[in-house]
Amino acid sequence: MSSFHFRDFSVRQSNSGLKVGTDAMVFGAVINSDGKSKGLDIGTGTGVLSLMVAQKNSKIQIQAIDVQKGAIQDAAFNFQNCSYSNRLKEIHEDFLAFDPNQKFDLIFTNPPFYADAKLGASDQLNQAKHILEMTPKALFQKVKSALEETGSFWIIWPFQASSEIITVASKYGLYPQVCMVINGKPAIPTRIILEFGFQREEIIEREITIRTHSGDYSDEYKNLTKDFHNKTL
Repeated sequence: MSSFHFRDFSVRQSNSGLKVGTDAMVFGAVINSDGKSKGLDIGTGTGVLSLMVAQKNSKIQIQAIDVQKGAIQDAAFNFQNCSYSNRLKEIHEDFLAFDPNQKFDLIFTNPPFYADAKLGASDQLNQAKHILEMTPKALFQKVKSALEETGSFWIIWPFQASSEIITVASKYGLYPQVCMVINGKPAIPTRIILEFGFQREEIIEREITIRTHSGDYSDEYKNLTKDFHNKTL
């Protein structure tokens, strides 16, 4: 059985299309949930982001949604076996058809990235990695209706496509408030973490490099994720 062990919880990932990686480690550590009480995790997969946010914020209640049956099975198992299971709820449903009957003050997602790449043999992995029905336009349209007026929406996205997604978000009245560039190695940007809100604010710009030129984890990555690792990197 494939599992990834954190300091305060473990993540079973044998049924999920995507496994825990550095994207999730950085994103979960960066999401600011201070003062938030109602969270929504879109495309939760193994539930790792919900678990990380719940570890940081002892007050938040999180609904975690995913269309993949295998992913929800893993998320349910992981939620049930953590110390804050009473604050996490998995939902097996397509987010675009989801009717929560409430709004959230924190929404976050590590969504499918690839719009034009060739699909592989695994339908499960294709759905996890590729933009099929949930295009950026559809995503932001739905998020707009689910987010409280003063809420925050966090997303991780390919760096090269960051300007396009900011443009899409603005059409739905959502504006970047935090932009954090993730470099795989020095001066090699691969991802960007964005916080959106309905208010126009001065953008906080940050940057982190995961590995040094030699391939070792950088000190800034170690410091950012130290509260989650179950061993010293």
